Amino acid sequence: MTLEQLHEQLKEGEVKDLNIIVKTDVSGTAEVLSDMMQKLSSEKVRIRVIRSGVGAINEGDVLLASTSNAIIIGFNVRPERDAATLAEQEKVDVRLHTIIYELTDEMKRAMTGMLEPVYKEVYKGRIQVREVFKISKIGNVAGCMVLDGTIARDCEVRLLRDNVVVYTGKIESLRRFKNDVMPSVGVLTLELHLPESHSLKDKRHTVKGLKDRLRSRHNVAVAEIDFQDTWQRSLISAVTVSSDRVRAEQVLQAVERDAVDFVGPNLVDVTLEWLD
Repeated sequence: MTLEQLHEQLKEGEVKDLNIIVKTDVSGTAEVLSDMMQKLSSEKVRIRVIRSGVGAINEGDVLLASTSNAIIIGFNVRPERDAATLAEQEKVDVRLHTIIYELTDEMKRAMTGMLEPVYKEVYKGRIQVREVFKISKIGNVAGCMVLDGTIARDCEVRLLRDNVVVYTGKIESLRRFKNDVMPSVGVLTLELHLPESHSLKDKRHTVKGLKDRLRSRHNVAVAEIDFQDTWQRSLISAVTVSSDRVRAEQVLQAVERDAVDFVGPNLVDVTLEWLD
């Protein structure tokens, strides 16, 4: 169940039970929100809070939401990484808020057919603060390690402590040691010869499978850049962007190995280009 689906069902005149899981940063807020959500019930929508608690949204919350057709509301908390992945797989609607009236307004709009478009966040990466340095005339500087993904200087970030959001804002500056961080763009081009393909449908099935595999396993952008209308040839590019050149090289090496595993000897040529 999503808020958008709720609105569509209400238009058909159905009376619906809307199950909700509430997770917040402190217990008092969880109690207030649970009570507030249930008071929003109307003649057409009965709201039931089936779980409320404190802390990050975890896999158990997502599994309960999936089996009970519920949505998850997070207030000043975020999903754990595995929970976010599971929610996407199970198509569980996770709504994240930091202001109470915006949350209640969203629920009311969904129940009256005035729900606004959802702006989806795109996960870019995760860093861990290892040490905080105090520098005169500048302030505090966080010494961090990139755990996964790519961090750019214009990224929006959330600072979490024990999975509770303590700061939201933009990165003001980004340096590697004393140098400004400039991203490296790696382009790996794969040329395929597919003698077993006897139609464009056969060829496109193979190419789509390879592209989906590389995207999901390596978080790279993938596209067929030539021979789109040729049955037995294809030219595919995989692109990664990283502030760490070594990390980018490792990603593209893994992409090449995975492509070989998928198409075997049908991979006839590989080229790597850096756009620095």
